[in-house]
Amino acid sequence: MTVNASPLAGNQRQQLTRQRIIDAATSLFIRRGVAAVSVEDILLEVDLSRGTFYKYFSSKEDVLKAIIIPVFENLINRFSLLGSAHESIIFEEVLHSYFQQWQTNSGALVLAFNIGPANFSLVHTHHDRYVELLNNLIGRMHGLNLLRLDEPAFSSILIARCVVPVLQSLQKSRNLESDFIATMQGMLLR
Repeated sequence: MTVNASPLAGNQRQQLTRQRIIDAATSLFIRRGVAAVSVEDILLEVDLSRGTFYKYFSSKEDVLKAIIIPVFENLINRFSLLGSAHESIIFEEVLHSYFQQWQTNSGALVLAFNIGPANFSLVHTHHDRYVELLNNLIGRMHGLNLLRLDEPAFSSILIARCVVPVLQSLQKSRNLESDFIATMQGMLLR
């Protein structure tokens, strides 16, 4: 008697295979840098055939987009929800958004904030929307005189450039979230 596998099981297997490729590529990109990693390196890491890889991705850059774009989409969605929030809670909620992304997939956050000019064109639309929303949120705080810097855009740049290094520095902290928020507040708020 032959037992047919359910379509759901096949779908789950495909999603698991795709995720294995993404996870392996994330690890390799972080360790070696995107330019130093080839499709062959990814294949060796996950022990898959070239045909299986190309079933899911058209190139190494396609995998990179699959890693990074969800980071920006998540932040864009979370920042969009803050559009009607009171100015006094925006900063902490922005930091919670980054922390949640770190908890969900720290490797993807590291790559998103270290993409470099060679691959920036792959994600520029998402990045630009993310920057626009961050600037708007931080700009709304400016009127409360909470920011150390007089120019809100500089505060936005510091947030974007410091989030990952601060989280990496504190990653062994027993109180990571509160230590992260306190550190960022100490750097950027009066």
